Amino acid sequence: LAQVMIGLAVQRAPWRPSSLLGRIDAVSRPKGSRGFYFPRDRWFPWRQKKSAGRRAALERKRHIWPRYFDADEDPIVFKDDKIVAHKFQKDCIPLSIKRMQDYTRLLKGRQLQDGIDWLACLARPSSQPLRDILDQAMKECTEVHAWDPARIWIYRMSTASGFYMRRVKFHTKRDSTAKGPSLERNPRHKFMLWVREMPLPEFFHRMYIFNKVPRSIRLDMRCALVQKKVPQEMEKVWAPYLNSRSRFKHRYALKWRDCTRDFDYYTERRKWIDEYEYNRAREENEARAARGLPPKVAR
Repeated sequence: LAQVMIGLAVQRAPWRPSSLLGRIDAVSRPKGSRGFYFPRDRWFPWRQKKSAGRRAALERKRHIWPRYFDADEDPIVFKDDKIVAHKFQKDCIPLSIKRMQDYTRLLKGRQLQDGIDWLACLARPSSQPLRDILDQAMKECTEVHAWDPARIWIYRMSTASGFYMRRVKFHTKRDSTAKGPSLERNPRHKFMLWVREMPLPEFFHRMYIFNKVPRSIRLDMRCALVQKKVPQEMEKVWAPYLNSRSRFKHRYALKWRDCTRDFDYYTERRKWIDEYEYNRAREENEARAARGLPPKVAR
């Protein structure tokens, strides 16, 4: 009788080994082709590693690479020693190093205009010094160096310790615990920003193949369509960039063309770059004509 009771208790135990292994297997097993959500509670190291691997696999899946090597074509991603970046620095920023590093994590890897829009949407007074240096970088790169504003990317950011300003503060409130004067220390640290103009081959891969379109570009496209600043036929031309559904359909079509050997990477890139440069030249000539200037002669 004792053995029978023990057997029944083991069968009815809610945390028997088989059920525990089954729950772990159900949690750790990928479900479907998309990434699955991990709640922050029970965020074990093995879960973090599996989630990071899953995200990396999804990122690799978005790429389409050339099926042959052509020495006459430019590389897709340029090496660091061939990247031209301009440095901007601002001193005496009244923010702590930790607060500035929080902003750098928000702006890392973004387009410069996207970074400006993100800080403006935060509506936090502490972000104003960083907004000033981003605005300065955009103005100097577009007006002095004649860079394309759509291809200006944040290359790197860094913070450096400065000094602390001390001042004497008198406590006059009755509910204050401190009585009389006290010494305050206000930080004055440094923030450094490097920006670069993304080359056209890399810009094509990011926009058309990898299909990570900056938010400022796709919002401008949607606003132009809604306000009827462009003809309705541009909706078909801009379909690879407008919204998440149209971008997914575009990537699906590219994958199908690549699997059926109907997609030539270098031919598609040359066609896309020629069209982009033509649109840029037309935009510049229209702006010059509005000011009464002759059109710019193409080199």
